Amino acid sequence: MQPVLRTRGLKKSYHDGRLSTDVLRGIDLEVLPGEKLAIIGSSGSGKSTLLHLLGGLDAPTSGTVEVLGQDMSSIGEKARGKLRNRALGFVYQFHHLLPEFSALENIMMPLMIRGTHPAKVEQRAHMLLERIGMSDRGRHRPAELSGGERQRVAIARAVINEPRAVLADEPTGNLDQHNAEQVLALLMRMNRELKTALVIVTHDFELSKQMDRVLRMRDGKLYPIR
Repeated sequence: MQPVLRTRGLKKSYHDGRLSTDVLRGIDLEVLPGEKLAIIGSSGSGKSTLLHLLGGLDAPTSGTVEVLGQDMSSIGEKARGKLRNRALGFVYQFHHLLPEFSALENIMMPLMIRGTHPAKVEQRAHMLLERIGMSDRGRHRPAELSGGERQRVAIARAVINEPRAVLADEPTGNLDQHNAEQVLALLMRMNRELKTALVIVTHDFELSKQMDRVLRMRDGKLYPIR
């Protein structure tokens, strides 16, 4: 079974004048189709940096990131953007919805960027609104939605293109317990129904317990917990 994501010898350093900070010190990782993986660790340990590299949002200092077998560093920015749009979805602690667009329009955005016919995109977005329990909120803008509703819209946006993997950075970190449980249940359902791999960076121990595999980031490396 080909991994959805694979890294080899992944390193990332930041330089400020003569100072150099090694954030990632050689990460070897494989994420299989449909797998649920949690990455935990203290603040500043490099978890979010790793997620950005996996998503092709930043470039490593050395080593490789492969998405569906394609080395992200071997292709141009336009091709990386197309691969991200086709294969990956992103969910953040803060929803990053576009404030001037409605919930429906925000969900539609990835497929509109791809160039899919607008009628088909809108039909799929309405279906997702129903699946996240917000069929009556599609015309509302983000400012008119609760925090939990915004995060559910962000998840629908992340999966509208049926990605092979969703990368989630503290997806419940900005929510109260009730909304956090709803958002987690939605992520789990999308994982089951779409067979989408989940890679979740989290401080939430209860969330990590529901993953297939848990890794701890420490001193720039990953260590298995289970």
